[in-house]
Amino acid sequence: MIAIKIDVTKIDKSRLYPGEKGLYLNVTCFDKPTEYGEDGYITMAKTPEEMADKEFRLPIIGNWKYLKPKAKAPKEVNQENIPW
Repeated sequence: MIAIKIDVTKIDKSRLYPGEKGLYLNVTCFDKPTEYGEDGYITMAKTPEEMADKEFRLPIIGNWKYLKPKAKAPKEVNQENIPW
């Protein structure tokens, strides 16, 4: 499971587009640990024209972190069902 936090005040509203079931924003998640302990960060996705410019950077609008599952207690073993 992954937890994501996005600062919606940093979203460029011109990058929002209508879809069949709502208003959407394409984002890109980078798998690079941050200085704040997250596992990666999120930017708005580049347009094809912006991708051509290798130096063009979009602002970071959020971050993400893997959520570690809680440890489950081991199941009890019924000693009578062990074949040895």
